[in-house]
Order: sequence, then C-alpha cells, then structure tokens
Amino acid sequence: MRHKAKALGIAMVAMLMSVPLAFAQNPVKFQVQMDVQVQSGLFDISADSVAVRGDFNGWGSLWMTKDANDTVYTATYDFPDSMVGDTVQYKFFSNSPTAANGGWEQDLPSPLGIGGHRWFTIVSGGQVVPVVYFDQDSVAGIPPVKANWTFTLNMSMMEQTGYFQPDSGDQVFLRGDIIPGGWGPGTQMIENPLDPGQYSATVQLDASPGTQFGQKYYIQTNRTVFPLPPNGGWEEGPHGANYEFTYTGRDTVLPERFFDGITGILKTPVTVIFSVNMKGAIDAITGKPFPSIDSVFIGGSETPFWWEYGHAYADTVHALRLYDDGTHGDLTANDSIYSGTYTFPKGAVNKFWFMYSAMYHPGYPSTMEQNEENTTNNFDNHQMMLPDSAGSTPIRLTTNMFGNYLDSTTVLTAIRSLPNALPKTFSLDQNYPNPFNPTTMIRYSVPKNAQVTLEIYNVLGERVATLYSGMQKAGAYEVSFDASRYASGVYFYRLQAGSFSSVKKMMLLK
Repeated sequence: MRHKAKALGIAMVAMLMSVPLAFAQNPVKFQVQMDVQVQSGLFDISADSVAVRGDFNGWGSLWMTKDANDTVYTATYDFPDSMVGDTVQYKFFSNSPTAANGGWEQDLPSPLGIGGHRWFTIVSGGQVVPVVYFDQDSVAGIPPVKANWTFTLNMSMMEQTGYFQPDSGDQVFLRGDIIPGGWGPGTQMIENPLDPGQYSATVQLDASPGTQFGQKYYIQTNRTVFPLPPNGGWEEGPHGANYEFTYTGRDTVLPERFFDGITGILKTPVTVIFSVNMKGAIDAITGKPFPSIDSVFIGGSETPFWWEYGHAYADTVHALRLYDDGTHGDLTANDSIYSGTYTFPKGAVNKFWFMYSAMYHPGYPSTMEQNEENTTNNFDNHQMMLPDSAGSTPIRLTTNMFGNYLDSTTVLTAIRSLPNALPKTFSLDQNYPNPFNPTTMIRYSVPKNAQVTLEIYNVLGERVATLYSGMQKAGAYEVSFDASRYASGVYFYRLQAGSFSSVKKMMLLK
C-alpha cells in the first residue's frame, strides 16, 4: 500500500512538473524614516532593528534594512495575484529597549489610519509605499518647509454621467488637511483649456517633510434636478477614508487622478447579485448580536441608491432589499445568507460603494439604521469595481461578511452566452487555463431549455460554490470562476442539466 501511494505521489509530481507554471507576483516596498527616533534617543541604528507587521503576515515581523548613508529602512514583500484589490493593514515595529508603546507605532487617527493601522490597497504589478516617519513623529523633529504642490484631476467620467455639469455652474474644489481653505471651502480647481475635463490647482503648502495628510475633491452644485453629484458632492474615498499624500517639502506635481478613482462608464447594463452573510452579525449601534432579522437592505453611493440612514423602511426604490428565501438570486433558503439582484444601467460609473442594513424585530425601527457601521472607523464602506457584461445574465459577487468592510468584493461568476450555433448535445468542456490562479473559464452547452446547476466541489466532496442554478435557454455558455478565496488543490466541477450530468477535475495552484 505504501509503494502504491508513493507511486501515485510520483505520478502527481510528474504531472505538475510537466505543466509550465507562472506565478505573477506583486512586490510592495515598505519604507519608514527613523531619523527622529534616532535624534530622540529612542532608536540606535547600530544595535536596534525595525520591522513591518501586518495582517498580510499574521502580524509577524518582516525585518527591514537601510542604506549605509541614511536612516530610511525598507523591506519588500511579494503579494500573490489573488490579493490584488485587497486592502492591507500594517504598522512598523521597533525592537529598541527604549521604544515607547512596547515597540509598536501609536494608533493612527482617521483619516490616516483604518482601525488605528496604516493601510494601502494592493495593485497589479506591485508598488512602492511612500516613505513615512515612524510614529508620525516628523512634526516634532523637523521644522516646516514651504513648497508649491499641483493637484490634477480628471472629471471626464463625472461629466459623462451628468454628475458634474460645468455648463450649469458646477465647480470642483480641492479640500484637505493643509490645503488653503481647509475642508471647506477649499481651493477651486480650474479647467485646462487645452485638455477639456482636466482640472488643476497649484497651492502653497507649509508643513514638516514626511508628514502624511488627507485630501479629497468636492463637487459644488446649485442644481436641484437629477443626476446630482453622489455622496453630497464629496469623493467617497478608499473605504470611506481620505486620499493620503506624504508631504516632501519640495515643489511637486502629483499624477493626474480620476475623481474618486472612477475610470470608466458601463457600456451595457450590468445585473449584479449581492450577498451578505448574517451569521453572528453584530449590531454596530448596540454592539450586540441582532435578536432576530426581519430583512436586510443595501444602500450605496450611486444613483438611484441612497445610504440607508434617515429613509423610510418601505423605501425599496433607493435601497435594495435582500432575501433569504431562495429567490432574488438567493441560492439556499434560510441559511442566513441574504441576496438581492440589481441592474446598473448603461452609463453608470464602474465603481460602487455600499453598506448593508439589518431590520429586526421585535420593535424594528420605522427608519433605516446604519447598523453595519464599523465601530473602529465610522467611514468604512464596502466597495467594488463593476465589470461590463456581455449579456443580461446576472454576475454573482463574492459574499460579504456583515461588518467586514476590508473584504474584497469581486466577481465570483460571470456567465455569458456564446454566439455559436444551437448545440445538438449536452456537453461540459475542460476548464481553461488548467491549472489556474485564481480565475478560470468553464464552457458548457445546453441543446434545449433545461434546469441547470453548475457547482464546485473540493476533494472531500463538499460543495464550495454554486456558479449557476436555474432555468436556462438552449445555447452555449461560458462561466468565469474566481477562486481567490480558496486554497490550492484539486477541485471538481459538476454540470447537472435535466437528466444530463458530467463531472470534470481542475487544479488551483497559488
């Protein structure tokens, strides 16, 4: 038996070695300036070390190194493709025996921190996180310096949606911590006559180099007719926080940024299935589990959605109701996972911020409560990028956890109809690519209208995902499966269409 198992293992290794593997990495360079800690006698560069710790490494120590002639410590960490788009929280840690707070940086206040921690969002291809001072102590150790900074903003997407109408008197302002005019009124931005839709403002800043500050853009309008700017004219910001910049003390021209990072407009209507897991959900207002749940709603940033608070319980026009009864996109009734389906119209922006709200009884309120509000940072929201759909088939999103704003909301499945001739037989094709990381495509054919179920199982025979379940017209289909949340290994996908059944194997390698 031992020899047989060994033979199977050798065969599996041979199979894996015969497949060319490519693991795209996304290196992130962390940087921290320890100069003030050294000057204050809290850090000895000859004896002490500094590390970066975060949720990406279990809050363990990624020790950093420095060049011979400065006090900037750096370390690089390779993030897998499956984490692109995720928000990472981290802090720096000093092992100096004289360090305050047990060696940890102090908690950062909002908007600089999320839950007291530093943070950034992983982008494809990697990035360099700006240099920051340990414990944000540069203000105490370095005198302020004046410099001219130019901020450049692309408003073309906002104009296309009608949210921003300069011909009707709308204006856009730069607002922030040390911006002239502060957080209101701020500094008005001027359109570039040679590049319509591009706005800029050059301001003189006066602060200590290395200090981080918050900033946002704001649309001011006197219009009362829709479409009005979302979120009261403010940028929503990354997870509801402000956009950060690190002041260098030198004249700087920042790269152009789209308003709120919205870079596209939907070319076709997109139907989306939202889902939220309410198991053990905590009411952020009371800090206790909900005694029972009558229904769940989702509100958001884009028209026609509103945020939940302050609106009537029965208002289903501006807040989408979710269900746990096997309808409206819900896969399994009474499993505490609530789902709802909504179609974003052609011309909508491709970025959406949203929040769930639970209605419960006895004594549920007559107005919606924003009871998913994060207790450590009341600016957080879920967020996602909306993909263009090739057809009317709904796109199913990954299931959110109630109260967890830092989860990554991505497309779990996107099913589209292929423009092929009507198939003559039922079929299930091999997924491609295979092995895959983290997404793969599955094609299948249905020669006549049928009840179709396409599911994913692990090697234990446990169902881990349902890609489609419902009546489907005759045709050929292609399904995208995103396995970002699953562990490496062998999986099986099963198609049940009427009396036809087929199972195939695929391999996820991270």
